[in-house]
Amino acid sequence: MEGGGKLNRVESIELARPALAQGRVALVEKWLNEDKVTASETLGDMVMPLSPAIALAVYLKAGDAHEKVVQAFLATGDYAKIVPYCSRAGYRPNFVFILQNLVHANPAAASEFAKQLVKAEGGPLVEIPACIDVFMQFNRLAEASAFLVDVLAGDKPDEGFLQVRDQASTMIWQP
Repeated sequence: MEGGGKLNRVESIELARPALAQGRVALVEKWLNEDKVTASETLGDMVMPLSPAIALAVYLKAGDAHEKVVQAFLATGDYAKIVPYCSRAGYRPNFVFILQNLVHANPAAASEFAKQLVKAEGGPLVEIPACIDVFMQFNRLAEASAFLVDVLAGDKPDEGFLQVRDQASTMIWQP
């Protein structure tokens, strides 16, 4: 690497393997920033257990690891970056599945993420009833209600059934 050349994908992985085995993830980050190694999904996978943030940088630089980018955003807590990234990349993951995992791990963040999904530019990525179903699967009535209060602020007649559903759920779960 002294000659200033960039290692190919296989060479980059082989060089990173011993460094990561010693826990020297900062060294791999340095090489990545200096453009001495080639970013790849495999390299990101090797870095992920040690540093999700650096793995995210690897996946982003690789350019074709969209699913892994979304997983890394989840691991780093950068939930608000998922929808914009997917829009830019033209990637359409299973947002309901992501929301389910997020409701389980971080219900408050899931409520904000669900709002992003239904208020996305170009139209909703997930319909409001599907989001409510996810919250109710985990008995997260407070988050479901907070989500509905925000997304139903327009008081549109065609969304009346959702208001009724929210009130009915509240009466059943919190009599």
